[in-house]
Amino acid sequence: MHEFGDFRLDARRRSLTRADGTAVALTAKVFDALVYLVEHAGELVGRDALTKALWPKTIVEENNLNVTISALRRALGDDNAGHPYIVTVAGRGYQFVADVRKPEAAAVAVAAAARPPESTSASAPVPAARTAFERRALLGAGGTLAALAALAASYWLWWGQPVTATGAGPSASIGSVSRVSRITTFAGSEETPALSPDGTQVAFAWDGDSDNQDIYVMRIGAQSPLRLTHDPAREHSPAWSPDATQIAFVRQLDLWRAELVVVPALGGAERKLQSIRMPLGPAPSGGPLLAWSPDGGELVFTTQINEDGGLADGFAFHRLSLDDGLVRPLPLAAEGFPTAPAFSADGTRLAFARYDAITRDAQLMVQELGPGLTPRGAPYPVPGAELENPRSPAWLPDGSRLLFVKGTRILEWTAGAEPRTVHAAAGRLTGFSIRWRDDGPPLAVAANHDEDFDIWALPLDPETRTALGPPSLRVQSTALDWHPRFSPDGRHVAFVSWRGGAADIWVADADGRNPRQLSSVGVADPGLPRWSPDGTVLSFVAFTPDDAAHTYLVNPSEGLPTLLTKGSASGWSRDGEYLYITDLGNVPGVVRYRRADGQRERLADGAAGQESADGERVLYARPDAPGIFARSLAGGAAGPEERLVEDYAVPPSAGFEPVAGGFYYVGYTPGGQARAIRFYDDVLRTARDVAPLPPSAAYVWGVTVSPDGRELLFGAPTLGADIVLLEF
Repeated sequence: MHEFGDFRLDARRRSLTRADGTAVALTAKVFDALVYLVEHAGELVGRDALTKALWPKTIVEENNLNVTISALRRALGDDNAGHPYIVTVAGRGYQFVADVRKPEAAAVAVAAAARPPESTSASAPVPAARTAFERRALLGAGGTLAALAALAASYWLWWGQPVTATGAGPSASIGSVSRVSRITTFAGSEETPALSPDGTQVAFAWDGDSDNQDIYVMRIGAQSPLRLTHDPAREHSPAWSPDATQIAFVRQLDLWRAELVVVPALGGAERKLQSIRMPLGPAPSGGPLLAWSPDGGELVFTTQINEDGGLADGFAFHRLSLDDGLVRPLPLAAEGFPTAPAFSADGTRLAFARYDAITRDAQLMVQELGPGLTPRGAPYPVPGAELENPRSPAWLPDGSRLLFVKGTRILEWTAGAEPRTVHAAAGRLTGFSIRWRDDGPPLAVAANHDEDFDIWALPLDPETRTALGPPSLRVQSTALDWHPRFSPDGRHVAFVSWRGGAADIWVADADGRNPRQLSSVGVADPGLPRWSPDGTVLSFVAFTPDDAAHTYLVNPSEGLPTLLTKGSASGWSRDGEYLYITDLGNVPGVVRYRRADGQRERLADGAAGQESADGERVLYARPDAPGIFARSLAGGAAGPEERLVEDYAVPPSAGFEPVAGGFYYVGYTPGGQARAIRFYDDVLRTARDVAPLPPSAAYVWGVTVSPDGRELLFGAPTLGADIVLLEF
């Protein structure tokens, strides 16, 4: 038995109750997921480990786990402070972040709460908040005074892992975060925040007041921001000058081209400083992209030197003089994509994140500097800062310690030691910015992201197979939306949505308008809607209570699903006579299923089969090896297997779409993180990047291309963000 927040979990009796005794209804798989996460509270639980724990003898699609976690989050809601119990570590797994206790320990917790708070350390954390069970015990045992004592003790501990400051003077530890509060709660996403030098104002990028993302500035405590820019291009990454009179930022013109611009902090005429090359994909979420030199005379930024290079070629730091406009390289003995520069106050150290732009893995580095910001020696890595994309470095005033964000945590590093956790947040933090005050403890801001799932649209040139601009949201709601599929005439799109309270098949106009629910079959996890070639029927997949996948058919005009066969349909033949079905047996196989009589023909060991646009091959993925494979269908029988690309992730997620001359697909990193939309050319027999994916798109569910080849839709996470204030 376990307690957390306002809940009591009895794993043996399979019951979850609230503090008032109300039972919480959970399906079997959702309950199993809760038990597993609670028993591993505080740990990062990998997606593979959790999937194997819930479905130990069944191969299931990736969306099963996400649907289960989404249902669990809805059942639990947020804690009393408004924070979720479960956080997502993008591309890796989940973490149960609430304080979990055994009921028999409640008496000890009550007694401890009645005592004055003592100094704590990382080895002896204090619970972040009292549960409803403890609050009732406090009121019953000690009355109002005991309850007030408990509240006072928990006030400065309420969100994160407390770590006590040690020592004194400029080299002392920064201590711990004592309070987190929201500065903005606007519609849309407020991102890449930066605190003014005196800590009274915050500059940020916001997309909720216009059709694009502009730069705003707002005094902390105010209710409305001042809009500084009105350009139709996307803008992000503001950076205050040391004297607080100017704000520099990045204006993203397209997938690659960008500009450095500076604008007065109180508003006024802006000034373009420099054209740069920077891919949109990995940029803003990696941390501040600009840094002013300590004397305010220069800006340091990243740009690509080799314009013919790919996403990982020829990037380097450069320094731009505000006096004469000259640009000079800042030569570092480091490869990859350097970004998130941060100077120490005396200009003797530069911290930065070095990304491998292909794998998106990052390492936090430190470069020693001589007079005039001249590099001395080679940069060296910060120990323990090579996973979860460390970002947003910031030096303490004397340069003795470095703060940075890693995953959902803020860490502090001192040379010769391992980083220690200063704060464990309930969501993913980006754009961490901190300022030290003469009259009090430091303040910091960050963008706190909440994950949603929406459908994105990428404009394409059908002749060159290139992107005409960055992806934008097409089908969006506060519910989960994924697995899009264009109708054969291009007028509609079918997709999976939770808008009706459970996952079902929906249909909308191609522009996302007029959505309507199409199915309500009363079974779990419907997905993979697929139109027949004549557009008269949709197939989709759903799981029965025994975790077996079944394929259903539904007439889009009638909305009455009927069961077709066991297995997971992933595509139709060109003539509409066959469906390609994944047989989820001991060895998953691609099966060609004849609709007229149910005849089944096994074509290959694999999954997610789809017929090539010319009908001459079947394309599929394998659960035992990355890549997209093909077999010829000439002569009515499947030919030898050929691997066409190697960077497609498993388990299969239907993230590829055959078109005339090849197929589009989602390229993944070796670690299983979605990286870019790519196109495989049948004639050249090679694949190339079409466009980087949004930073939030760690994985993709469903890819579809319009019949005219001018749009590609995909389902991917969307991160809504508010700016939070962190007080130390």
